[in-house]
Parts: sequence; structure tokens; C-alpha cells
Amino acid sequence: MTTGDYSNAERDYRQAYHGCTYVVHTCQNIKTQATATYEHLLATVQPLATVEEAMADCKRRFKNLPDRHFKSVQTLVKQAYAQKAN
Repeated sequence: MTTGDYSNAERDYRQAYHGCTYVVHTCQNIKTQATATYEHLLATVQPLATVEEAMADCKRRFKNLPDRHFKSVQTLVKQAYAQKAN
């Protein structure tokens, strides 16, 4: 059966299905990459004693990261140290 044999509705359904599976696959890849990046960040700052030391180290390591994104790094590091303290 070729694509020309499908009705318009079935073709639309198949295109939508393939589009959704692509989106799900892409989201899974993004989640995997974000998790790996987060775990690397935590491993990087874990040996440091204070939040201030960790932030200085992150600023040095991620010097090319725009400030608007670095705020997220700050939040994650502060949360990690808050959990570490508890």
C-alpha cells in the first residue's frame, strides 16, 4: 500500500502520529541531556565547602553562559547547598 492509497483522514492521522512520536522522542532527548547537565553541575560543586565558593567556581567554569541563563545555575546551586545543609 502506498501513500496514495490512504484516505486524506488516514494520511492526516499518520502524519499527526509520526509528528507526535517525533516530539516525544525529542522531549526525551532534552530531558536526558538536562539531567546529565544537572548531575554534572552537582558533581562539580559538591567538593566545595560554601555556596559562595561554588558560585565563584561556576562563574569561572561557565564564563560564556549568558547572565540570563546563569541565574538558573545560581538557583540550582543554592538549592543543592540548602539540601546538603538539611
